[in-house]
This record gives sequence, structure tokens and C-alpha cells, in this order.
Amino acid sequence: MVGIAIREFECTLCLSQFTRLAGDLMVPSPNICDACLRVVWKMDDAALAAHVSRCLTENVPRLEHGYAPYGGQRALEDSTAQYILWHRDQWNCAEEAIQAREQDRQLWG
Repeated sequence: MVGIAIREFECTLCLSQFTRLAGDLMVPSPNICDACLRVVWKMDDAALAAHVSRCLTENVPRLEHGYAPYGGQRALEDSTAQYILWHRDQWNCAEEAIQAREQDRQLWG
């Protein structure tokens, strides 16, 4: 049986540790902390792509397995940008998305 709990993650963009609600079975995917979500929220597509690329170029070499679990640098850049855009589609502003996460932390933590 798959369980849901508050789990610790490393932000794909800044490598800081943060928590969010997640299931037991997770494939490698981007994880964006609240602070980075605030930073990227209002960026246009070109600025977002450049920011993600810059962050990953700086941070991914420090990850144990680099880009390998994600299918390469371009795949990770694309999936990170799509993850951020998905949040924009779900909530009106970064603060709403962060409040939803905080409610999950309080309810499930």
C-alpha cells in the first residue's frame, strides 16, 4: 500500500532542504522550494528557462548522480520549467501555492 506523508526534498534550483506532501513511490522529478517558487513565479517563459538553466548548471554537478536519473540536462531543464508552469496553472499566485503546501504540512505533518 502506498502511503502519503510529509517528506524532505532538495530543491532542484537552490539545493536547499524543504518538506512537502508526497507518496512513497516517487520517480526522479524536479522539486522547487517555497523561496524559489516565489522567485520564478512572475518570470516570463524566456526568463524562466534562462534561470532554470543557470541554476541547474551551477547545482546539478553537486548532485550524487548528476543529470542521469532525469534523462539529461535538457530533459531536467524542461521538466523543471513545466513543474513551475503547472503550479502557475493551479494557483493564482505563489502565495496561494505556498499556503496550500503549508496546509498539507500542518494536516499531514
